Amino acid sequence: MAVTLYDHEASICSQMARVTLHEKGVAFDRRRIDIGVAANEQFAPWYVALNPRAVVPTLKHDDAVVTDTLRICAYVDRTFEGPALCPADPDGRDRNAGWMRDIMAPHYGVLLYGPLVDEDGRCGTIDARHHYLETMLEQAPEQGELLRARLAGNERFTAILKDPTQRQGFVDACRRLVVAMDDALANRAFLVDDSFRIADAFAMAAVARFESHGYAHWWEQGALPRLAAYYERVQQRPSWTAAGVLSKDLNYDG
Repeated sequence: MAVTLYDHEASICSQMARVTLHEKGVAFDRRRIDIGVAANEQFAPWYVALNPRAVVPTLKHDDAVVTDTLRICAYVDRTFEGPALCPADPDGRDRNAGWMRDIMAPHYGVLLYGPLVDEDGRCGTIDARHHYLETMLEQAPEQGELLRARLAGNERFTAILKDPTQRQGFVDACRRLVVAMDDALANRAFLVDDSFRIADAFAMAAVARFESHGYAHWWEQGALPRLAAYYERVQQRPSWTAAGVLSKDLNYDG
């Protein structure tokens, strides 16, 4: 059995997938995809053949290729032996799926790039990405559909970054998410029930991302005590270290 995860160490989705694999007890190899603006390896033809959306992560299991973080983590849980990361009961499954969707919903890029905009509302990294995509569109017209879609997405993101009200709206949505997590932990050890689930793999990476961007005050010093205690507990799990979850010194230009 050959299992390979194509990922980037600082990608939040890659971290979610790595935690899930480690919690399931799956032995896997990693192939780093350099998604920084200087390399843009995710647009290499060989990788686009694996993942037509040119994003990370991608999971390859023997001849099966799985893309999209939600699908990857669900595939890992149902395919491999190990602890059940999704409840057996319908209500539990629904809660797990709901948390996975809710945690994936925020625009984490706003947290990363929002503080980097200049007085004109521009971000050099995003502008560099746009220039790269325009150049690629000229040089690789066979990837036109993908590149035009990414250019359009880049333009939408640039518009968000230029609007302080929109940027704050996304930050506020993340704040509401951690409050909802704290509420969910009132009567259970983890988000879904008293066992670690995929939703918790997602939450580990998300809360770590919030900490990396300076929002730990949302739950520290008694602000959200249940979430604070939960976050301390999950950091003690072997998967935290093994998966390389990043909560500080985030170095990511992609």
